[in-house]
Parts: sequence; C-alpha cells; structure tokens
Amino acid sequence: MFEEGLKTEKVEVIISKHEAIQFAEALRLDSPLFYDEECAKSFSHPTVLLAPTYPVLFWKKVHIPWLKQINPLIHAEQHFQYEKPLYIDTSYSVSIQLNRVIRKTTMTFLEHELSIFDQVKKIARSTTVIATKEG
Repeated sequence: MFEEGLKTEKVEVIISKHEAIQFAEALRLDSPLFYDEECAKSFSHPTVLLAPTYPVLFWKKVHIPWLKQINPLIHAEQHFQYEKPLYIDTSYSVSIQLNRVIRKTTMTFLEHELSIFDQVKKIARSTTVIATKEG
C-alpha cells in the first residue's frame, strides 16, 4: 500500500504577511521579527520572518495521493532544519517524499520529508512521522 520513495509534485507557495501574523499570534510568539518589517530589517532580514514551525501548513497546499486512502491519521512527531530563514511574500517550491515505512503490530509509521526550495537550492526541510492503524 505504501512504497518508500513516493514523491509529490513540487508546488509553489507564497505566504502573505497576514497569514504569517495570524500563525505567529496563534502561537503567541513574542518576537517582533514575526510581525514588524522594520524590526526584521534592523536585524538584516529583508522582511518579516515566518515562524519556524510554519511549514507544517505547507502540507495543506500539497496533494499527497498515498495519504488520501487512509484514515485516521495520527501526527506522531516532527523536526525542522533550516539553512536559512523563510520570509513572507517569497516564492518557495515544496514537495513531500515518503522516506520510510515502518510496520509495528497493528500500526504503520510513515516518515515523510517536506523539502523547501528557493530559486536555487533546498533551504529547509521538515521530517514528519504519521501513524495509522492497519486494517
């Protein structure tokens, strides 16, 4: 049912300042770097930063065919790695790959990697493990 190496098409995402601020407010982030463009620029950033966990919302923008056929899903764990920060109003390409399938008794654990690219190279990634019950 699940094959390691399955990969989605790349999808372009651009996050508006409004979307970024709503997310930062929901997390109650204190730093003005997530809200105030002038503050971000004073720290040598080109504009407002996306919260470090914002890429979790990129999943909603990507069609992941192998997850459409299962229910329920349990979000088991997630890790983020960045080569550089992500910013509002910037075009990124994202894709998701199924890296590992681990079966334990009646549960299957699916380890995915969300890759985030700027115009040149991969600049960030997120590893997410999703669990589902077999049967």
